[in-house]
Amino acid sequence: MSFFVKSFLILIIVTFTSCQSSKKVFTPDDLIHSDFTFPATITKKQAKEDIEYLEYLLTHVYSGYFYQNKSAVIHAINLLRKIEFNGELSMFHDDVDSALFTIPDNHLDARYRGKFSNAREIYYSNSKGKVGRNSIQDLEKIWEIRNIIKKNKKIALISISRFPNPNNEVWIGFIDRVKKSIEESKILIIDLRGNTGGDDAMGVEMAKLFFQGDFYHPIAKQYRLQNPEVYALWINDEKFKNNNVTQETLLDFKRAKNGEFSSEQIRIGKGGLHERGEFKGIKKPIYILIDRSCGSSCEFVALSLSLHPYVKIVGENSSGSIHFSNAPFAILPHSKFRVRIPTIHSELFDKSFLERIGISPSIYTPQNDDALKVLIKNL
Repeated sequence: MSFFVKSFLILIIVTFTSCQSSKKVFTPDDLIHSDFTFPATITKKQAKEDIEYLEYLLTHVYSGYFYQNKSAVIHAINLLRKIEFNGELSMFHDDVDSALFTIPDNHLDARYRGKFSNAREIYYSNSKGKVGRNSIQDLEKIWEIRNIIKKNKKIALISISRFPNPNNEVWIGFIDRVKKSIEESKILIIDLRGNTGGDDAMGVEMAKLFFQGDFYHPIAKQYRLQNPEVYALWINDEKFKNNNVTQETLLDFKRAKNGEFSSEQIRIGKGGLHERGEFKGIKKPIYILIDRSCGSSCEFVALSLSLHPYVKIVGENSSGSIHFSNAPFAILPHSKFRVRIPTIHSELFDKSFLERIGISPSIYTPQNDDALKVLIKNL
């Protein structure tokens, strides 16, 4: 073989290898950002790198890829790879978030200047509650308890519009008031309509009062990813939201990189009501009002209370934002789109998958009727 032929073959091999390896290889450190400023535009090459970066996130950090939605993730990745960037960041974002929206997970999304894709915006606009607003009268508060008298029976109406951190001072007096309502009322109504979630800890404390003892979520298993990429995103999240990163988060990232954590943590649930023997809780009628806006932590509280044999769920299907949670922000390196990536997957005891389906009430309220008014009328 001549020198020129050999040289030509070597050139072909080098060129082929170069093409094969042109895709950037990311590391956990690549997921940490300091600049969150949106650019005026980006290049086609940068758009391609953002897609590759997002693909890395979906296959290394997203809990749905490992525990429920793998085929849907692969489909979304194929859609992402087909995106042709035309220079408009808003159109690029619409294509990116539209692809993510095909994955059944309400905690996974991409945001650009606070907006979602048209497909997601339409979905959300059609997913607002249609059985009356939350009955809380003072809109400055997040909870309110008042009494209604019907046929000489005292009905306690416990309205909760959202679930802030349990240490927040807005919860002062809440548990004592619920205790008093349980003691004095014949019927209890918990209004969770319009409650989009937050931290379910105080909802759990309330549920314990109705069960009169220990209480468990209806979760059979909870899978929590804890690889270095996950902790890198929590660094991002804290920088973005608080302009500061706690030493605990930095240490967790370091320990994860050193291999001190297993790649996942699995929490096993202790079982539903049927496994706890004789029921010793409150034996009074309890009604939980939900609507399409009740999501995430609101749904966990409603699901947990649904294990109570004296509870009936009233209204319409909830949001269906149940199975995926703990979603820190990832920042795409060039477009700076904010992408929420859930890192936890929860599996229910009955094996049902309720994402974008929601909790079905035992008593449906006709659309555009007020669930509270209809319920009280029929008590």
